[in-house]
Amino acid sequence: KVLKTMYNACKDVQAPSSNVPALSLLCGTDAKDCTPTKWISYMFNINNGQVPFAIKSIFADPPAGMTLMNNDTFGCTESLDDGSGPCSCQDCSKACGPKPIPPPVRPPWTILGLDAMTVIMWVSYMSFLFVFIVALLGLGFVKLMLNALSHFFLSFSLFVSVYSSNPVALDDMSTFHDPCMGTFGGPVFPWLVLGGYEDYNNATALVLTLPVANYLNNTEKRGKALLCLITCIILRSCGFQVDSKISLGIAGILIVLSSVISSLGIFSYAGVPLTLIVIEVIPFLVLAVGVDNIFIIVQTFQRDERMQDEELHQQIGRILGDVAPSMLLSSFSEALAFFLGSLSHMPAVKTFSFFAGLAIIIDFILQISCFVSLLGLDIKSPIMHRYPPNPKTHFSKIHNDYNNDSYVLDYFGNLSEYLHTGPPVYFVVRDGHDYRTSFGQNQVCGGVGCNNDSLVQQIYTASLMSDYSKISSTPSSWLDDYFDWVKPQSSCCRYYNNTGAFCNASVVDPSCVHCRAMTPSGKQRPNGTDFMKFLPMFLSDNPNIKCGKGGHAAYSTAVVLKDNDTNVGATYFMSYHTILTNSSVSIDSMKMARELAHNISVSMGSTNKTDIVFPYSVFYVFYEQYLTIVHDTALNLGVSLVAILTVSTVLLGFELWSAMLVTLTIAMILINMFGVMWLWGISLNAVSLVNLVMSCGISVEFCSHIVRAFSVSTKGTRVERAQEALAHMGSSVFSGITLTKFGGILILALSKSQIFQVFYFRMYLAIVLLGATHGLIFLPVLLSYIGPSVNKAKAMAARRRYAGTERERLLKY
Repeated sequence: KVLKTMYNACKDVQAPSSNVPALSLLCGTDAKDCTPTKWISYMFNINNGQVPFAIKSIFADPPAGMTLMNNDTFGCTESLDDGSGPCSCQDCSKACGPKPIPPPVRPPWTILGLDAMTVIMWVSYMSFLFVFIVALLGLGFVKLMLNALSHFFLSFSLFVSVYSSNPVALDDMSTFHDPCMGTFGGPVFPWLVLGGYEDYNNATALVLTLPVANYLNNTEKRGKALLCLITCIILRSCGFQVDSKISLGIAGILIVLSSVISSLGIFSYAGVPLTLIVIEVIPFLVLAVGVDNIFIIVQTFQRDERMQDEELHQQIGRILGDVAPSMLLSSFSEALAFFLGSLSHMPAVKTFSFFAGLAIIIDFILQISCFVSLLGLDIKSPIMHRYPPNPKTHFSKIHNDYNNDSYVLDYFGNLSEYLHTGPPVYFVVRDGHDYRTSFGQNQVCGGVGCNNDSLVQQIYTASLMSDYSKISSTPSSWLDDYFDWVKPQSSCCRYYNNTGAFCNASVVDPSCVHCRAMTPSGKQRPNGTDFMKFLPMFLSDNPNIKCGKGGHAAYSTAVVLKDNDTNVGATYFMSYHTILTNSSVSIDSMKMARELAHNISVSMGSTNKTDIVFPYSVFYVFYEQYLTIVHDTALNLGVSLVAILTVSTVLLGFELWSAMLVTLTIAMILINMFGVMWLWGISLNAVSLVNLVMSCGISVEFCSHIVRAFSVSTKGTRVERAQEALAHMGSSVFSGITLTKFGGILILALSKSQIFQVFYFRMYLAIVLLGATHGLIFLPVLLSYIGPSVNKAKAMAARRRYAGTERERLLKY
């Protein structure tokens, strides 16, 4: 009876420093397999490494002259004779009441057993596609296109396959009897060092964690990445020709790269941090815009005929007067859209928007000044430097540390296969909480006398619903361990009577005395100056075989002492997440941890917007973006579309309808981009959001030139104006963006880097293909039916300007 009562009172007690039931350390087996007889037998067994001599346990039928123990025992919900209160909830399940039940999971929304959103999107897409095809076939789409086309990406772990035996015992029960305690005298979490098991005895992996020092200076690595990227861009881009004008083409590319370097230099000088996304994305963006403008200028000059008595500089000026407004429209729209994108709270998007907007403005200025001058010099040169088209394309293979055959991918695979716990999560209590009073202690601790809604207790309750809360274990509580360490019943807290310096429990010296007297008041928790007097000793005490509660190993970084060790600043209480298998589960775990921290803060009296407690885990920095990614995406893309609409309206002569058609087409490209992302498994994150914002800018290039050419056309009908716009600007857009980018994008598919394959190759390919199909196919058809009417004043002015010239015949045709 005594044994069973004692076992029932102790079976739920947690060891605060290890977050496991104490019986797991005292029974020689896992707590769930422990029984009262196993417990006592192991405690009395000399093989456990702690008992100096064997004690024989008799549980029934005692020898003659002996009687079984019949001492008074207390349940975990009862107070002791010395005034000690009952056990807390985490050490006594009977004191907890009913086990918390997580809220039910909302059933998925389905239609006919399929995901509802998938069904709705497919039905909407197919319906629109059907209506669109019927409309095109019935309205002469083929004729329009044939006529138009005729013109023209701190620590590490080692995994070792092993077999283990009794990893939770204080002493290995095998032949060698190796100790299972750490060298500091405390236990090691079994789920951190063993893996690949359902039962500890069948573990197939040993995990060795080797902490490494942080190294923040990555200047050399960043420099190599930048050099590699710029080299790749130059090699990839030098293969294009503008009617075999190699020198002029290279000059155009150098101007584009100069605008990128100028933007990087200006903002770097201003102290704006440079990110890898900026280096990877902006050259692609500015090359797309710059090369397109180069083709427009050069091809317009090649088609033009010099008028009678017109000099070269006058001809170039007249041509620039025709195409510069279109270039200004596209460049200014993109730059304004990017600058407004800097309103985002996401650092990656904000930085990208700054650099991209300035790079496009500088590129436009250099093209209408420097490139036009180089064009004039090239035309005047007696040797035109014409070479036959070079069929060879120069490719530069992009390498990344995380290739498909990288050991890092094997490392992450081993994490998923072997590790039996998730990452640690720290619940940080901000500076300002008073631990020196009983009231402040009861708000945090988890032992006897602590509040039922204390910090430790709420985390423990959450761990009981691990599938819902994503918290797997009771937190390590420095405060509860400190209370146990400072008790006069233990041999942990001692000091030299003559000097007052701390005396470790392993030291044998008669001058070492206990910190607190064996009196009723001495057995109580320390408060006020007593609390702070012994806390620095606790945090400097290394655990040993005489005292495993020393706090130096587990809590030396968990508590910040301030004001010359007279007060406690910020502290943390560490627990563990459950196994996080994918991004969705990781995001949910972060949300649940924040909700739990908010509830703890409310129970501790937080009344302002800043919670007293906040959670932190090493992976939060990577998933923080996902909490606001939908809002940031809607804000950035919405602001970009409004900016494009406004600028297009003004620069198209306040033709609101033309600007609305441009904006509508760009919006359709974005919608199609989301569809491609869903079909191709591209997640929405900072990288893909930057690419979506960039796609807005490139889409302007595909659409604005066509619309402006349609707007200034003086042909009689919309169909004729659409044909002229496509013939006049379509070839430049097609050659300047689609062809020059398509070859370079295909090379990204050969990269072994997953980020280049997923976020750059797939998204860039989709941007180019969707932009080309919408700008060169959909938009001209749309303009041929609902485009703005011809401006009669422009038509009459054109006739007067070209009267008596070859252009007059072309206008009539």
